[in-house]
Amino acid sequence: MNFFNFHTHNTSETSGIISLSEYASFTEGKKYSVGLHPWYCDKNSIHKMSEIAKAAENPQVVAIGETGFDKKSGLDLAGQTEIFEVHVALSEKLQKPLIIHCVKQFQHLIAEKKKLQPTQPWILHGFCGKLSQVSGLIDCGIYFSVSHSLLSKDKKSSKFFSFVPKERLFFETDDGNFPVENVYKSATRWMNISLEELCEIIDKNLKTINL
Repeated sequence: MNFFNFHTHNTSETSGIISLSEYASFTEGKKYSVGLHPWYCDKNSIHKMSEIAKAAENPQVVAIGETGFDKKSGLDLAGQTEIFEVHVALSEKLQKPLIIHCVKQFQHLIAEKKKLQPTQPWILHGFCGKLSQVSGLIDCGIYFSVSHSLLSKDKKSSKFFSFVPKERLFFETDDGNFPVENVYKSATRWMNISLEELCEIIDKNLKTINL
């Protein structure tokens, strides 16, 4: 079975997408995403996008991001939106999926999706927001990459997996230092399926978004 780690900052990962914001080099045989995390954006960050665009052309870069919206950012929402939209344009140009970080700005994210009408998949990583926000995200076609932050909350996990179609799911460790297989095992409890079935679902979902 292949336990694909959709979003991780662990550079030793061999089956998954390693998220980078510094681009010294890529290790042969590994997959990466590149982007500007909103935590590390400031008024000068827009000028770094040319560096990201150059790195993103590498065939080992299979996705753009993470990018998105967060109140912890050094930029206001307008500035974050400007940088986000450059990431979206790069995703569309290179035909690579977009990995999104979003905290307490889901309505703004949905508005951006409706405004920009992207052809590439948008994957919201590490969702742990209000369940009342899930239906709007589903309706506009967003995928979810789930980590331990959601699966550690029993009541929320139960409802989340009853709402979200299995065709829109991926799993990740994010900044966690543990095997992604642990996340898969936790998810089978709520989805009431075997580990083998879940891996088959994720493999199919990856092919759906051309990964």
